[in-house]
Amino acid sequence: MNQLPNAVKNQSLFSNYYLDSLIADQPQWADTPDIEADYVAIKELFDAVVPNAEHLNEAQTEEGFIRPLLRKLGHVFEVQPALHTAQGTKAPDYAFFSSAEALNAAQPHLRTNQFINTALAVGDAKKWSRNLDRKAQDEGDPFNNQNPNYQIDFYLRGADKDWGILTNGRQWRLYHRQTSYRLDSFYEVDLAALLSENGGLDSFRYFYNLFRRDAFIPDPSGICFLDHVLGESQQYTVGVSDDLKNRVYDALRLLIGGFLNFHRNHFEETDPPLDEIQTNCLILLYRILFTVYAESRDLLPLDNHDYAMQYSLDHLATDIHDKLEGGITPAPGVSLYWTRLKELFTLINDGWEGHIPQYNGGLFNPQQHPFLEGYEIGDDTLAQVIELLTRTEAGDRITYRDLDVRHLGDIYEGLLEYQPQIADQDLVIVSSRGSEMVEPKSSPDQEVAYQEGAVYLLTDKGERKATGSYYTPDYIVRYIVQNTLAPLCEGKTVDEILSLKILDPATGSGHFLVGVVDYLAEELITHPDALHMTEIASEETELAYWRRRVVESCVYGVDLNPMAVELAKLSLWLHTVAKGEPLSFLDHHIRCGNSLIGAKIESLSNLPELRRSRRNTSQSQTEITMAFPFTDTVARAIGHYLLIEEMESRTADQIHAKEHQLDIAQQMLRFHKGVANLWTSVYFGNNVSRATYHQALNALRARDTDALDNLLSYQRAQAIAVEERFFHWEIEFPEVFRDRYGREKDNPGFDAVVGNPPY
Repeated sequence: MNQLPNAVKNQSLFSNYYLDSLIADQPQWADTPDIEADYVAIKELFDAVVPNAEHLNEAQTEEGFIRPLLRKLGHVFEVQPALHTAQGTKAPDYAFFSSAEALNAAQPHLRTNQFINTALAVGDAKKWSRNLDRKAQDEGDPFNNQNPNYQIDFYLRGADKDWGILTNGRQWRLYHRQTSYRLDSFYEVDLAALLSENGGLDSFRYFYNLFRRDAFIPDPSGICFLDHVLGESQQYTVGVSDDLKNRVYDALRLLIGGFLNFHRNHFEETDPPLDEIQTNCLILLYRILFTVYAESRDLLPLDNHDYAMQYSLDHLATDIHDKLEGGITPAPGVSLYWTRLKELFTLINDGWEGHIPQYNGGLFNPQQHPFLEGYEIGDDTLAQVIELLTRTEAGDRITYRDLDVRHLGDIYEGLLEYQPQIADQDLVIVSSRGSEMVEPKSSPDQEVAYQEGAVYLLTDKGERKATGSYYTPDYIVRYIVQNTLAPLCEGKTVDEILSLKILDPATGSGHFLVGVVDYLAEELITHPDALHMTEIASEETELAYWRRRVVESCVYGVDLNPMAVELAKLSLWLHTVAKGEPLSFLDHHIRCGNSLIGAKIESLSNLPELRRSRRNTSQSQTEITMAFPFTDTVARAIGHYLLIEEMESRTADQIHAKEHQLDIAQQMLRFHKGVANLWTSVYFGNNVSRATYHQALNALRARDTDALDNLLSYQRAQAIAVEERFFHWEIEFPEVFRDRYGREKDNPGFDAVVGNPPY
């Protein structure tokens, strides 16, 4: 098994596991007769240029290093061919060809796009000191000042090429058109670090074999080596995702049984609350998945010895695996692993100054999940679960780094279909019309799947395992988001783009909102008036900065399922957070509720039934008394919402301050929401008289909260609202519909709504 060199950074282009463990098995990997001579020549070339490299301009970097190195890699290229686009004529630094003959054959078309269309790939070069993740200010041409990631993506799309190389001589990156639009999906080799490592030719192959000309030349079937690596990587990742779905299904079943059967929980003495146990096992399961994923992406500090050895899930998983491999079975009556896991969860929830930003969400909050604080699970069960979620059948580590946040959302959403059952007799699994069903054992030859008393899971259809995916494919998300947002961004200033309000009313795990963040961040990166990186924290990439700005300003989501809301926030956090950076505050933008059930403020002047009778005299007076208290109160509440937008989210104290501002705003509108619940509850069987409703309106006007709380129908309405999850848009997102003075905006509401197509 190879080890990916430290100088290599695979940024979500290929599979890390494939690069680590499988790529060396490919015939092309060892078919490098000239590698030793080329290694020596490239190292000599590198050593000659390094002493003065920081002072070289772009032309000097290309002439003195990049082009000689490209030739050593076998490349045949044309310099700065014309590329005619809707944005004008541009010129990528290189068009790569399969041979000198192919280049010569294309020469008659040099000034047309036909020339570059016949190339293998395109390339762009920068000076040695140019940061590949930031704009420049000194290149003269505004396009050349753009973020280099954007430029190579532009060339790939304009030239209709799959593969592109971006380099400053020191860092070498590969991009594929399928993912280059994200601006942070690439394979990078830090050549300076690679040549100074002690890995020799084994490490050098990770540069040489993937950047040489042969990697780009298609075989008779039209597939080049890079295509093969990408395809195999994608197949592996899909396989990991599919396998993990089955493992997570089994892990959920084990966790439910583990809590039910642990002796100190005493569930055997009562009717076990299966729904409550299942809900909390889902929370625990996602805590584990989130932690493993965050550790794999370096979002938790595995490079810190104390964290790695005392707290990390990585170390706990290794300890469990080693014991199981050594034949040591964890004891069923103790919960040492559970204690250790809870210490890790506490650390993530509270943060660790200088190492872990405080997790400002509900997933790890002990107060929101008292079940997980009050009950325990045995080491035997937890060991099985962690082994399931971190190891393959062959005992290899599951590579979570290769998964996208979309995969985690898909896996988790699939679990929401299942309901736990307890077998009242021995059960077997049978196949019926392509589905797996469960039925009582009827023959001695049948293998028992679930013994009497065991926990098993079924869908509403009675299936043991559901099939299908729960997410919209990336290309559909991209298409919908781009076609929705492009007209809104055209001609807008930076502040106007950041003022856009984009909603997904059934957000699920946040796939569309992640797409919105990506698209708007790309628009801002390329905006001529966007901040230069000198005005942004030096340790933060340009893309990360704008994603963070967008996620806190522009995206809104609603979902009926509280865990989906948490999933959406997690997806957005994982997609926008950088190591050591705090998580964005999203509680005021991602809300739980039924987006189809609620009241409009203008309708609250009277009960729904009475509005139909149009009793104008009484109604007019009520509308006046209703309007004044809402306008005044909502103006003050909006002030707190706007303050949340303006405040930084860099420290735990700042996050707490935002939480405090949100709590104040929601308390201000609590009784307006209560009256809206009263109005809506009429549709759900709450018998509210006209007199009672007017009492409620008058109590609201007088701010007599005791009078409201004493109304029985008002109390019933709040219970119904909780059960049905009423959602009153103007109260939940007041700043979207009203200005800072509480007045209805000229064009209230969201600028765009995105989401799954109706299929």
